[in-house]
Amino acid sequence: MNQRFRLVCLGVAACSSFSTGSLAETEVGLIAHIDSRAAAFEADQRFDAKQQLSVGVEVRGALGSTKSEITYLSGVGYQLGAGRALGFVYDTHLLPLGLGLNLGDSGLVGVLAGGRFSGITASVPASGGLLGEFRSEVALFSSVLLALWVAPTWEGNSARRGGSPTFEFIDELSSGVALRFGDMERTPFGRGGAGLFIGGQYFERGDARGAGLVFGFGLNSFGAEF
Repeated sequence: MNQRFRLVCLGVAACSSFSTGSLAETEVGLIAHIDSRAAAFEADQRFDAKQQLSVGVEVRGALGSTKSEITYLSGVGYQLGAGRALGFVYDTHLLPLGLGLNLGDSGLVGVLAGGRFSGITASVPASGGLLGEFRSEVALFSSVLLALWVAPTWEGNSARRGGSPTFEFIDELSSGVALRFGDMERTPFGRGGAGLFIGGQYFERGDARGAGLVFGFGLNSFGAEF
């Protein structure tokens, strides 16, 4: 009995040591934007949706090991609003698959993939599709962070396919560059900061190009170890 008890105690101690060590080697990151977006498209396009205004949320997370620069990425986001001719704008996506390069407490760079569902009632047909994204969020200075993203889509609805006038191998494109202002400070949860988020966007949809502004609030945290 005593021998069995000792073996059980040794097993519990080993598991506890492994769990504690694994947890201590975990590094996480968080990117979150709450913003409003305004966009206008060329007049000569497939859909009658030349202007649109929306508000929404974008969240990206990173999970990796302190022993490796490669990190797992995932994300989720949505935009809701109004388009020309009183159409309802909806755009939501889930990105469960991603790999990135962990830059420590300076930021991250990576690619993600998942699904998207979007449309504008009465003008842009609803469609679900495959979404890819390249994203970079890097601290330039102690109070300025540069965000860059490029997101092509391959649409399921045939009415939305072939809508990129520049790239024949994708259906739609959304991209942008923005600055997040606010001091990056070291905390028990890594190096993080929050503040004004402002930038520009470029779109391709329905054989037309579009451009717009993004304005909101951004939050970033990098290099948190557990």
